[in-house]
Amino acid sequence: MKDVEELQALAARNLGKDKRDSNRLYSNLAPLVSRAAQVGSPIAQRACDAVADEITYAILLVASSFTSPRIPVVLSGGVLRSDYVRSKVTLDLASSPKKELHVGRPSLSPISGAVLLAQRELEIPKTQSIVDNLISLQCLY
Repeated sequence: MKDVEELQALAARNLGKDKRDSNRLYSNLAPLVSRAAQVGSPIAQRACDAVADEITYAILLVASSFTSPRIPVVLSGGVLRSDYVRSKVTLDLASSPKKELHVGRPSLSPISGAVLLAQRELEIPKTQSIVDNLISLQCLY
């Protein structure tokens, strides 16, 4: 994507096409938009702020169902890989008046977590050796 005109042409070509295909196409632009937001593009910042607001709202909605006033939150994957979006969500959650939300990073990748869930489902005991091996695979994160 070189400029706004190229983005407009892309949008025009995809108007009325299968929504899933369009969503996939535009989601592939997310890293470009988040990088532009990081370097100060006002339109990219507005787009990323809107996404961050939606994520924050969803987290606060789920947090409201917990009785504990102190809740750990892990931000992982997707658009939360963007420093800009992750920073905004973290700041917004820190200012929550109703819950004390502590944002951290996952100790394992989503894939490693899935392996542990599968092991538990298959009643395979979790050993420190397995956990250590999964931690060493953080490149999959």
